[in-house]
Amino acid sequence: MPLQRVVSLYGVDGPVIIVGRNPVQKSSPLPPVLLRLLQVVGTAIAFAIMNRVGWYFQIDQGVSIFYPATAIDVIACMHFGPWGALGVFLGCVGTPWQTGETLQMTAVSGMLNVIEGMLPYLVFRFTRNLHRDLHDFRSLVAFLIYGCIVNSAVSAAAGNLILIPPPVTLTNLFTWWVSDFTAALLLGMPLLAFAGGLLERITGAPEQRPSRTLANAVEITATITLLGWFAATAVNVYLTNTFEQQQQEQQRIWSEASRAVGNSQASSVRAAFAELDARNQHIAKVYGERRQRIRTVTLLMQQTLLVILLLAGVNLVVRIARPLRETHKEVLRLREGKPFDATHVASDLVELRELAETLDQTAGELRAREEALRDQTARAVAASNAKSEFLAKMSHELRTPLNSIIGFSDILVERSHSVSPEKLESFVQNISRSAHNLLRMINDLLDVAKVEAGKLEFRYDVTDIRQLIEDSVVVSAPLFRGKEQIVEVELQDVPMRVRVDPGRTEQIFLNLLSNANKFSPERTTIHIAARVDGSSCIVKIRDEGIGIRTEDQGFVFEDFAQVHQPRRATGTGLGLGLARRFAELQGGTLSLESELGKGSTFTLVFPLHRAMSQAV
Repeated sequence: MPLQRVVSLYGVDGPVIIVGRNPVQKSSPLPPVLLRLLQVVGTAIAFAIMNRVGWYFQIDQGVSIFYPATAIDVIACMHFGPWGALGVFLGCVGTPWQTGETLQMTAVSGMLNVIEGMLPYLVFRFTRNLHRDLHDFRSLVAFLIYGCIVNSAVSAAAGNLILIPPPVTLTNLFTWWVSDFTAALLLGMPLLAFAGGLLERITGAPEQRPSRTLANAVEITATITLLGWFAATAVNVYLTNTFEQQQQEQQRIWSEASRAVGNSQASSVRAAFAELDARNQHIAKVYGERRQRIRTVTLLMQQTLLVILLLAGVNLVVRIARPLRETHKEVLRLREGKPFDATHVASDLVELRELAETLDQTAGELRAREEALRDQTARAVAASNAKSEFLAKMSHELRTPLNSIIGFSDILVERSHSVSPEKLESFVQNISRSAHNLLRMINDLLDVAKVEAGKLEFRYDVTDIRQLIEDSVVVSAPLFRGKEQIVEVELQDVPMRVRVDPGRTEQIFLNLLSNANKFSPERTTIHIAARVDGSSCIVKIRDEGIGIRTEDQGFVFEDFAQVHQPRRATGTGLGLGLARRFAELQGGTLSLESELGKGSTFTLVFPLHRAMSQAV
């Protein structure tokens, strides 16, 4: 017996208890200390490299147009938590941007990066139903807000206020924010969503992630594409126009200064102007480098978007095409009459797996309906055969008593004056016996019709079943006398009160006794025993007749069923079927035990009346 664990989860409506086997813990082969060290060192190295790339794309002091270290920052904190934040801080402190930058400024810069990465980590850590692989729309929106927009805005505002020399300009604020936002969007989001498995292996505890939906993959791709295009356009249009306006204003000021100096004859002024001209050329060169970096970043963003689109397209085609091919193969197997197997359709996309499971379920339902239809067809054929056999049999069974009645009646009409009293009595008895047989068969047919239509009525009464047995034996006595059979009745000397319809229950006994008389040889004994067993009354009727084969014992209770040879089969074949139905409709059971050549035993069980049961 495997160990069980019980976990109590408190939801909105109260505690929920989950019982299951102890899960298999997946752990890293590395020791915990070495694993944490690897996470910190790996994050620090990756962040330091990306930090130097961002330093190359500066367009103003401390402000970069492209800062890919933000992606490392966000991903490391999301997966490694505080250990990733420590690696980010060390990587930032180890690669200061400016020569002569104080340790305090570098530490502040590192803390800003830590805050930028820990903000989405804390939101995902303490908010229920958020998944860091962004496999649902709620998680995607949460990361977009807190992992791309808000954290970048906080970093831009704090960085410009603390690290950048005043005054704080809108251009520097926008440049800082858009560089962080772009890195988190174009690099962090796709890696977080689609490369989480690789990072989980580094954490040492791969988690069971829910399957991604096709809609979710399209949502992530569309979000990256649309917002990435917006960021690239904003960088290209806004910053380029801003710097061009600044350069034009610089050129205007320089032109005015040039004209003023041209009107001056002082050599000192001309020397100062030559120095200003060199500075102006340097400024023009700086503006040119800035425009080039903006173009490079814009081109890089566009190429990144193209790569993301290509990879997403190829990924979706591969993940969709193969399951569809496998589904098509299974459908072809289904057309060939083979079962549909959803396990052969391998897909990690929820929609395709649900499609395969739905097809599997539909195929199973179709097979069940086919089996039901085949069974119904077999029953219809059997019913048709039974109907034909019944009509053929009933044409004989009904005609025999009618012919007897008509024949003896005609004799009495035509030659009543010449018939002796003894023959007259015999003729009348034959007419009466044939009429009763005919009435019994008609009553059986009507009862079957009422049962099938659900219109059979029962008049319940609390009755001692011993009295019903005695009455049934008395009524059936002429049958037993005709074959010189002996009926032994064994009844317990205790009340056996049951709540039944006395008339229908007596009909059960009459049918069982008639069946015992019919299939038992002359001068044999028929034994009836009734006893109380707990809360039930049990009646057994045993004969010494020809018996019934084991394979035919379930068939004898069907309508119009006669398992013996035609020379032995008499009657309509409805008696036992009606007896079982009457018993079951009154809350009882009727069963059979028999062996060919050794007789049969029918067992009738009724629940005792409640008051009687409590007294017992």
